[in-house]
Amino acid sequence: MKCLLFLPLTAAILPTALCAQSAGADIERALLAAPAPLRAEATVLELRPDGSTAVLREGGNGLICWDNEGRPGQMAPLDVQCTAEANRPRLEQNHALESVAGTVAEMMARFERAEADGTRALSVWGSIYYHVYGDSAQDYIYHTVVAVPQATRDLGFPIARAPATAWLMEAGSSGAHLMISGR
Repeated sequence: MKCLLFLPLTAAILPTALCAQSAGADIERALLAAPAPLRAEATVLELRPDGSTAVLREGGNGLICWDNEGRPGQMAPLDVQCTAEANRPRLEQNHALESVAGTVAEMMARFERAEADGTRALSVWGSIYYHVYGDSAQDYIYHTVVAVPQATRDLGFPIARAPATAWLMEAGSSGAHLMISGR
């Protein structure tokens, strides 16, 4: 009799426990991109295949982190990012535009239309994007950029990579950003 009671209880509890373990692992993975002092209070988002997002863990320090697994263009086994909460509209727009079915050319056309018609969400000027990608949590590249939407060469930064120098990429676009050398 005790055994019969144990089976339904186990069937009810086990999926919840497994889901909690999976969510915990997903959270820890996304937080690899966050600077260590910001990890404990960062919000962690899940990017869903349908183009929506969900909060896996609520934070309180204004940093959001997410895993790029499954997104178009994601090629490394590990690919996670963090940025300011204020950049969430751009992240969500990117994810929505990428998640619509179609070819890479069609996806790029969606981004170009949003850029051309002025509906492209902008990152906060001077905000940082932290990006970790590579083969594993032990073998990865740490990449940092600073968002400077619509910035041009007038900003004074070079537009070509050079050692120990920050340079401007995507000058004049909503995605203009400073690449930080050595990271």
